[in-house]
Amino acid sequence: MLHALKYVFYSIAFLTSISYVYSQTSDSISSSSTVIKISRLLDSADIKSANRLLRRYLKKNPESVMALKQQARLYKMMQKPQKALETWNTIGFLKPDDYDRIKNTAVLLYDLNEYKRCLLVIDSACKIAENEHVKDAEVYYYRALFNRKNKNLHHILLDCEMAETIDSNFIPSHILKAEIRFERMQYDLCVTEYDIALKLMAQSDTNFSILKNRAKALFEYGNAARAALDWTLYLRKYPQDIEARISRAASYIRCGQFNSAISDLNLASQQNPENSVIYDYRGTAKAEMGQFKEGLKDLDYAIKLKFNYAPHYVNRAAIKLALKQPHEACEDLEKAEQLGSNIAYKYIQRYCQAQGLVK
Repeated sequence: MLHALKYVFYSIAFLTSISYVYSQTSDSISSSSTVIKISRLLDSADIKSANRLLRRYLKKNPESVMALKQQARLYKMMQKPQKALETWNTIGFLKPDDYDRIKNTAVLLYDLNEYKRCLLVIDSACKIAENEHVKDAEVYYYRALFNRKNKNLHHILLDCEMAETIDSNFIPSHILKAEIRFERMQYDLCVTEYDIALKLMAQSDTNFSILKNRAKALFEYGNAARAALDWTLYLRKYPQDIEARISRAASYIRCGQFNSAISDLNLASQQNPENSVIYDYRGTAKAEMGQFKEGLKDLDYAIKLKFNYAPHYVNRAAIKLALKQPHEACEDLEKAEQLGSNIAYKYIQRYCQAQGLVK
């Protein structure tokens, strides 16, 4: 009898235990599914619904790290970085070694311009990523951004290389490398990085600011024809961008397409009649076509608009030489030299002094 009662007791205990485990598992699954639902709402940018569900959930589960991470994400989407940072700090008390917390804290500190604190945190995130083999290109990209603030160009490129080792298609890294290459005047390498970035983008998602920057790099590299094509694509999207129109005109001039350049500059002068560079370029284009007197009028007007800009005097001097006005040309070159033009100084030595036109 005792044995039978013992058996019944253990059976009840076992069933109770199973019931408790099932209940706990069920609650866990239910909790997980709620957080997943919140995440999906945030994915679809339904901030209001996500916020309502998240508040209810955190009221019952205030120490749920998964839910708190979604709350931090929500605050960032709501453009409340300080609130997001506070949430990540709360997660830090619950789970101090959490990689997501450390990385996202670093990102927020960077966005909040707290660079001294950011340095320590971003280094910690990168060390964890290396030690635990976390495949996260973004963390190295953010350290590269931080290094850019400190002008550590070499370290920027190293971090970008680390990011691309993890994900060769990580577009932000290629764009950042292109910007650094441009600053270093490595225009060929800059163009290559922009080529990769644009190739990785879907045609419908083309970043036109990248197209604009590639056009600048192509021009500096000496490929004016490709630069003009990029400017054309850009101007189809932003026809009112006067800087782009003037830049395309400069590319056309370098390619010898003077009529196309003049057409662009005529339109640009209607948009902004006070921009002296427009008349400088147009005068140069006209002079290249043999229209020296018309070109001289444009350069005169450019100097009237901006009398302290050395390139205007250099370009006017070139037209005056073509018009066989050597003394006037040398006067313009002397003025350009006074304004700091090294090119003018070389021309004065080579031509004006050699001809005895100046002392």
